This record gives sequence, structure tokens and C-alpha cells, in this order.
Amino acid sequence: MQNNLRRVVSVSPLRLSDSWPVHREPPRPAELRQPGYLDKFDHDTLAYDAFPVGDTVRLSGPPLLNLAADLADATWRIDDTEVGANLRDLDRTQASWLDASATGGQKVTVTLAEATCDAEISESGVDWFRDRLVLTTKSKNNDLQWISDWALFHAQKQNVDAVLLYDNGSDRYRPEDVLKALDVPGIEVAVVVSWPFKFGPQGGSWEGLTDAPWDSDFCEYGILEHARHRFLSEAAGVLNHDIDELAVSEDAAGVFDLLAVAESGAIRYPGRWIDTPRATVTEPPRFSDFTVYDSSRWSSTSKWAIAPRRTREAQQWKTHSVHGVTMETTKRIQHRHFTGITSNWKYARVGATQINAAKHRYDMRLSDALADVFGADSIHPVPGIVEPGTISALLGDVERGLDARRRLGEGLQKVWHWQDDTLVLDYESVHGARYAYDVRVTPQGVSLQITARDDVSWYAVRKRCSPYGTVVPKSARRLQFGRWKPEMPMEQVVSDLVAHIQRGNTDLNQTIEQPPRAIASYWWDQRTNFGDQIGPWLLEAIVGRPSYNTIGQPNAGDALMTVGSLITEMQRPGMTIWGSGLIAPLSNAAIKRLKDREPREILAVRGKRTRNQLIKHLGWDVPEVYGDPALLMPYVLQPGERPSGRSGLSVIPHYSQTHIVADSLITRCGGHHVDVQRSAEEVVAEIAQSEIVVSTSLHGLILAQAYGIPWVWLRIADEGLVGDRFKFSDFFTTLEKEEVASVSVTAEVAAELDLERVASKATLPGSKFDPRALVEVLPYDIREDFVRQLPGTRRSRLHTGKWMRRTVR
Repeated sequence: MQNNLRRVVSVSPLRLSDSWPVHREPPRPAELRQPGYLDKFDHDTLAYDAFPVGDTVRLSGPPLLNLAADLADATWRIDDTEVGANLRDLDRTQASWLDASATGGQKVTVTLAEATCDAEISESGVDWFRDRLVLTTKSKNNDLQWISDWALFHAQKQNVDAVLLYDNGSDRYRPEDVLKALDVPGIEVAVVVSWPFKFGPQGGSWEGLTDAPWDSDFCEYGILEHARHRFLSEAAGVLNHDIDELAVSEDAAGVFDLLAVAESGAIRYPGRWIDTPRATVTEPPRFSDFTVYDSSRWSSTSKWAIAPRRTREAQQWKTHSVHGVTMETTKRIQHRHFTGITSNWKYARVGATQINAAKHRYDMRLSDALADVFGADSIHPVPGIVEPGTISALLGDVERGLDARRRLGEGLQKVWHWQDDTLVLDYESVHGARYAYDVRVTPQGVSLQITARDDVSWYAVRKRCSPYGTVVPKSARRLQFGRWKPEMPMEQVVSDLVAHIQRGNTDLNQTIEQPPRAIASYWWDQRTNFGDQIGPWLLEAIVGRPSYNTIGQPNAGDALMTVGSLITEMQRPGMTIWGSGLIAPLSNAAIKRLKDREPREILAVRGKRTRNQLIKHLGWDVPEVYGDPALLMPYVLQPGERPSGRSGLSVIPHYSQTHIVADSLITRCGGHHVDVQRSAEEVVAEIAQSEIVVSTSLHGLILAQAYGIPWVWLRIADEGLVGDRFKFSDFFTTLEKEEVASVSVTAEVAAELDLERVASKATLPGSKFDPRALVEVLPYDIREDFVRQLPGTRRSRLHTGKWMRRTVR
């Protein structure tokens, strides 16, 4: 391991000469370019640097773009030996290399026609950073004091012992001055790379643009990929932070402690903007001058840390993420992004911010960290903001008043503080729901919110507590329970808090007594939608026993999952699946979630696409028994004649698309609007009484097929349903797919659509569905009157006791 290494390093670029037959062309259309775009664009750098990596010479540089085809035909040499070139573009950079296995190699040369360019091969710096905990960034003209403070803070608070800094053409000082600024306690290795390239024009909404593409700032990602391969591939850990950002631990764990236990070898964490109000007037300002944040402002973009040796499969290091590896998200680290620490290179970020006591807060975690590094006397309270000690005192009053562990019921797991102003009470219900109460104390008073710790628990919280709690906008799984003004006596506030918490706990722990012989089932019931209600209604009709819903109860154990696209968000393992489906192809996140939620048994699935996904990605045992159980509805419900005066053309918009396929549109074509937000029996009856069905709802099509009604799928292409084509095509695998009728239009076209013309395309596809096969796997005694309805049923196999394969509740 290198010790006390201090170096300024240069790069060896390949640049295209004026005689080179073609230069890099801008990827951005002229109408989306800001003034000065072409002056900032890098037309002629073929590679920033060439350096050895194993048996190759790596070329790090901007993307080749239009140069790629010609360079593939060019002649590449290392010294005098012709070598193969492997050229590949990444996002705003490249991952190219030359085969150097048969050469020693001092120089790279590329020749096309009569033009040539060459570069010396640079020295590898991998050994300098081997086993180090490295902080890396790029910088131009940032104040040298900021650079020193930035390095010192991370050395003392995050155990960084090496810094790799790219100086991108600073004209206020030399790279050697930057190196001297990095001479701080704890930093054993400091390398400054002199980087003489055009950074590239910005995208987004900077410099007078509006949503321009990020396609031309090549150094943004080119520097990171260069750092990764020339210097950091053997580092123990790498922390990526700009000069105006400090990584702050929210508890005792440092960023590299969390990285060490991250299974993927990569973590990502959010940030907070630190605002410009300060009590000092010194110039330049220091980090310790800024300790105030605006609580109403959006979060800063995320940053990351990575263990390079554990993540060699990563495709590309980027500013806010690493592509090709799973980034494990944590909030135990949050970086602080300082608005007031800036050279204003991108835009004028520093202005006179007025104190707003309703929004501005002291960041006590940051203040404590800055005081540890720069001394307590460096922290200066900002006038106009409530002193941090006042908030702490009020929070202490609340905590003592609650006397949480004795007064707030069973299931309390932990009492702790979040940031500087919130008391957190973590609970787990008897049903396994995990939730917390957040008691926040601010100058505006006290507030109480309940937060679900996972999606399963959020279902329970929202279902049971929403009658007296309101969903917090733009929040993750959170309800607002109450607010108390600062003038209210603390005794009254505490009494109210206890009452609210006790009420929430009572509702979340309530066990509803079920009817005798009721079947534990699992269906979605957060919204009235007939398709979700068909499962329990149908099950009772088939077996003569009621069902009760166990969704939102993590500890409920086995239950029968039936109608709907329920498997994707299945909340717990050990259940039984009968005819359910996936809503979309399995994403990486869904695969990861479902691996720990394998069902007890799969009896049947909706279609072949669901089966293929479950086998391919999860390895589950899925029989070749197909069909949505709603296809059995004709055997339990035969409605009477269609009421006089009602149109035989039924139009069934999904509940989320009624603003597109509106009543006025349906009336204009003489159709009948089937409202899916009613009971299953009502909706199914109206569908069964139709002559033709036009539906954007999947179960509208399934029920039409079941009752032999010609139908056509109306797809709103630009406002598709969740899962869109997948769940429909999954159902279509149980039909003669080539006979399926569909019309796909945009929402704008749909609003003026001739629905009669759409209806004229309706068909009744041939069916591959075998109702007997679906019913035979159902593990309950079947009602004899239902059995008699089935075509060709072997009755002895359907209603004898031997088909009871387990005890059911």
C-alpha cells in the first residue's frame, strides 16, 4: 500500500488533426442548442488518455458517435505492431480498448487514409490506490480553502484516506496548488489529474434551454470512467462527491461501514440542499458558515459509494448512479449539498435568501459534524431561526410526556430520534404490519404522522386508519394524524397524541371474527372494482362457503389467491394460487421481492405468459392449467333478459379511463356505459345481457368471452393501464389469438372515436379454456348444483372428500 504519495498527473490524448477526414459531429439538433454550443463542443478529442489495463490498452474518451464506422476501418498500432481495436460507446463516453497482449507498448497510433494521430501510453495508477478508501471528484476554480475543508471533513468523518481530483482547466491556480490544498491530516494518497478538455455544453433547462437532451457534456461521465479504469479498480471503496457536497452520517455508521455490509457492493443515498443564510460575512465563506436548510425544498440528487473489486460487472459509473449493479439505497448517510459553496460555473446559484421561520430549519446533524471537524466556535446561529436548543427542549417535553414504553401499548419495538426534531415510535402489529409514529416538533407546533415501513404494511395502514388520517402528498406510505399549534398547553398535546396513537394501534391490531368454515382468501379491495370482487363472490358460489380477505396481513399464512393480476405484488409467501396472473413481465425489483415470497402451491395461472415468467425468473413449479376463474361465471350466474330500452352495445372503460371514454361519447354512439365500480353481480349481469362489448378493461373482455358475447379490445395507447399489453396477451393465450379483435388509439383520438365502427370489428375468438381442468384443481368440496353445470365433468373427482387436500379456515 502506497503511503504519503502526492502527485500531479497528466494525460496523453489522441486528438484528430485538421487533416483527419472526419470529425465528431454534434448529436444535438440545432434548434435545441444554446448560444455557444459549438464552441463548448469537443469535435476533435478521439481519446482523453491511453493506459494499460491487463493485456489491453484502454482508450478513455468522448463517445465516438459518427467517427465509429471510419475508426473501425482504420489501422491501429501499438509501437510498430498492428493490433485489433474494440470500439464501443457508452452514455456520453466510450469503453474502447486495444489488444496489447503481444506488445510491451509505449505509443498508440491510428491511421486512416493519409491521416495519422498518436499518443504516448500513460502510466497506470491502480497500485497507488490499491486497498484505499478514496474520495473522487472533478473541479474547476473552486476555492482552495473549500478543497482543503472538503478533503479534511471526509477524512475525519468518513475515514477517507486517499483523494483523486480532476482539475478541469482551472485558471485561478495551478494543479500543484490543488495538490498542496489536499495536504490535510488523514489523507495518505493525493493525486491531481490535469484535465485539459472541453467539459461540453449542458442539457436540461440550463443556459436558456428547456428540457434539452443531456448528450454533449462528455467529461461528466468520461472523467468517472477514466478514474475507474486508470486508478481505482483495486480500491477498497470509492466515494463520489463534488466539492460542494459533504457526506454526513445520520448515526454511528460511516459510508464505508455500510458499503462493507451491502450485498451488492454499491450503495446510494439521498441529499439535502443547505441554504445560503449565514451569520458571518467573511469571504470566501466556509462550510461551517452554512447550517440552515429549507424544509419545503425538494431533495438534492442522490450520490453513491462503491467497492470496485466487488462490482467489476458494472457497466458504467455515472454521477448519480452506477449502471449494471444493484444500488442498495440507505438513508443512514445523507449528503449535504451547499448552495453557498460554488464558483457559479453553471448558473448564479448564490443570492440573498431571506429567512423564513416557517420553512428554514437548523440542520443539527450537520452542525455537530462540522463542529467536530472545524471546532465548535466555527458554528454561528442564524438570526431569525428558532434556536436548535428550543426545539430539543420541546421534543424532550413531548417524549417525557408520552412516557412511551408504559403508555402506548403492546407492539412497541423502538423509540428513537430522526434528525433534530422528530421522535419516532416503531411498532409491529399482531398481524405483522410494521409502522411508526413520527412526532415532529417545530416552531409551528407539533404534528403526528403514521408511516408504513413496507408496501404490505402500507396496505394495512391505509385500509384501517384512513377514516381519520389523510394521505400526505408526495410522501412514501404516510398518513397525517394531527397538528397542534405552539400555544396549546403541552399537557393537552401529549394527551391528544396518546389518544391518536392508541386509536391507531387498536385498529391495526384488531382481529375480525370470521364466519364458521370461511375460506381465507386474498383479493385487492382498496377500490370498488368488479374484477377484484369476482374472486370471493365466485368462490362462495362454487363451494358454498364465504371468504374473508387476508391482504395486508403479513402473518396470515396460507390463503387462496384467485381473480386478478395479484402475483406481481404478492405480499407474503405460503399462499395458494388459483388462476391469478402477473400484471407485467417481471422486473429485477419484482424478481428480488418475489424470491422470498414463494407460494405454498400453484394450482393454475391465468395464462401461459404468467407461467413462463414464473418458471424462467423464479424457478417456481407451475402446472399447465390455465384460465382466469372469471371464465366460470356463466356456470353460477345466468341473468335474465336485457331491460327494454337498453342498448345491446356495451362499452366498458376501465375506471382509470372514464375521462377518455366518457359518458357523452358512449351516448353519442347509442351505447350503454357499464360502470365497473359497482358490485360484481351487477356488472357481470349487464355484460352477459349485451350483444357486443367494447372494453378497455381486461375483465370486461374476459366476461364477454365467458358469456359468448363478441368483443373488441379498445386500447388507449398513450394512457395505457399498468402492465398494458402483458396481462391482456396473457389472457389471449387461452384463446385462438389470431381471432382476437383490437383497436389501438391515442387518448386524443379516443375522445372523438366512432364506437359503432369499433364495435363492428368485434369477434368471439375460439377458446382453449377447459373449465373442468380449472375446477378439478380447486381443493374444496364443490357444490353439486355447480358440478352439474360443467361440460363433461367427472363428478366423482370434483365433489368427493378426497379432493380436500388440507384443512381450511
